[in-house]
Amino acid sequence: MKNLDMDLRTRMVELRGQGYSAREVAERLLISERSVCRLWRQYQSLGHVEAKQRGGYKPITLRAHEPLLRQWIEAEPDLTLDRLVARIDERLGIQVSASGLWNRLRAMKLSHKKNDAHGRTGSPGHPEGA
Repeated sequence: MKNLDMDLRTRMVELRGQGYSAREVAERLLISERSVCRLWRQYQSLGHVEAKQRGGYKPITLRAHEPLLRQWIEAEPDLTLDRLVARIDERLGIQVSASGLWNRLRAMKLSHKKNDAHGRTGSPGHPEGA
């Protein structure tokens, strides 16, 4: 879905400000009534109707905690991704997905593969050395 251009957004605010209903504005500008209502609410609460950012830069919430992540993984090399996600939520109060954490660990150049000494990286149906 494409953002409405700023000219259309501005005209919508002008018409609503002149007393036209959301339905009348929608019909006149050929946009949905829902869009008019949403943009009008945004204008009333924020004072503008600029489009919100879509995609692009997303702040990395774990960047400040990288030393702690390294410390946890060095202390417990067999710590699973799910347990690490739970620990981050529990101790840091940060909700992160397993895939988001995996990407962060990869960017930190940390391998999160299980330790071979514990035999947890092989296929469960095939014994080691078979």
